[in-house]
Amino acid sequence: MGKQTTRVIASGDLLTLDQLDLTNSDPLTVAVVDANGSQIVPAGTSGTVGDGTTTVTTAGTRVQLASQACRRVIIQAHESNTGTIVVGGSATVAALVGRRGVALFATQSEIFYISNTNLLYIDSTASSDKINWFFEN
Repeated sequence: MGKQTTRVIASGDLLTLDQLDLTNSDPLTVAVVDANGSQIVPAGTSGTVGDGTTTVTTAGTRVQLASQACRRVIIQAHESNTGTIVVGGSATVAALVGRRGVALFATQSEIFYISNTNLLYIDSTASSDKINWFFEN
């Protein structure tokens, strides 16, 4: 692997592809950081990966995901779902009237950059609907 070059782009600056050296075979890693240099969007490799399934047994009853430290989790509505799965915080509601969260239909997915999977809740408009989830840490 070739040398690693670090380039800091200040807040509000625009970086275009022609400003990057993409002519060599070295991998390109991009990280978004805040004013203190803390990474906002994780980049690089994962130390731990895993997956799980969570089911909404009774429609209209939100379910908290099991606790798992993570940097990122991908939530996918199971392909056999007949209703709409909604993913969000502790106030998630799947019912169309008063819906709160991100609605997912069968096989649709969403990525969440969070520190623990237990920050997410799911609800569904149909009993027994479920999600599959994959995490990286």
